[in-house]
Amino acid sequence: MMKKLFTHWTFAFVTLFVLTFIGVKDPQIKEILRLKSFDILLQSETKEISKDIGIITIDEKAIEKYGQWPWPRAVLADIVLKARLDGAQVIVLPILFSEPDRMGYDEDLADVLPYHIVIAQIGTNQINKKTFSHCCWNAWKNKRSSNKEEVVH
Repeated sequence: MMKKLFTHWTFAFVTLFVLTFIGVKDPQIKEILRLKSFDILLQSETKEISKDIGIITIDEKAIEKYGQWPWPRAVLADIVLKARLDGAQVIVLPILFSEPDRMGYDEDLADVLPYHIVIAQIGTNQINKKTFSHCCWNAWKNKRSSNKEEVVH
């Protein structure tokens, strides 16, 4: 009788009960186990280097060529246009433009924004009404509206 009580099914149900109890009592443990198993799964995959992705870095060579960082927005616009001419489909700028360009080239960068540019940035808690997004958006909007008026006339 005792031998029949401790079968593999009993072990499976006891394990299931314990894991369910742990998951209900402390869901963080279950989340950690899930994330760790996902990490192991991704680490075990074979890695392929994609030929479809290019990275433009801001390194010593680029600083020698374009000068001290932060570069004027006209320089960034020029780099974006060169990447576009080289065949880039989507361009991501992981740069926080928290203030207007000190050189006044916001419109130059605003002109290239319609070409599938993604400005990926991490927001801050700072409140600044004169952010680049406002300046750039207004410059781009004004440029588009002035172009529409030219077409209408």
